[in-house]
Amino acid sequence: YIIAAQGLALANSAPQISAATFLPATPMAGLPLKIRSVIRDFQNVTVNGQVGFGQVASATLYYRIPGEPSYTAVSLTPDYLDDTATRFVYKIPANRVTTAGIQYYISAVDNLGAPRTRAPVTLAVARTATGIALQTNAVIDLSAGFKRSFTVRGIDDLGTARNIDVDSFSLSNGIGTAVKISASVVQVTGTTTD
Repeated sequence: YIIAAQGLALANSAPQISAATFLPATPMAGLPLKIRSVIRDFQNVTVNGQVGFGQVASATLYYRIPGEPSYTAVSLTPDYLDDTATRFVYKIPANRVTTAGIQYYISAVDNLGAPRTRAPVTLAVARTATGIALQTNAVIDLSAGFKRSFTVRGIDDLGTARNIDVDSFSLSNGIGTAVKISASVVQVTGTTTD
């Protein structure tokens, strides 16, 4: 086992970290910002008869508001809405998304200890959120037990609507629930006849 592990470690390649993408694609101050990156660990050696398959052991996002003395370090987690199982995500809280921007970098380590870190990047945040809306032109009228899916969008200070990352939630006064079915889509179910 030790000899095999040493052989793998000598030929081991560090994980590859893609450039980050965001939801919303144009960040808005005052709304959480979902940061996503594809992180893969390809190897040039044969393991169990296959070439190219490694394992990401950990992925970490470091972020701060420009000018802060230190970065906040958080673990990136696999994006279970991504069927390739190579995208990692973290949602930066709304109070950390300001018009000052966000500086960040991503680091990953594979199962044999090889690290890779992308260079720090400063992301501009030029827009401020002023509201949230469901993408629909129709009047929302649900009866108890009926469901309907909606894309949730943030409205910025110029009136532009952009898809945002959402979570499941309850509608006020027990009217119903909204369950996340994809990154920006919730399925609203009416639970009362009010």
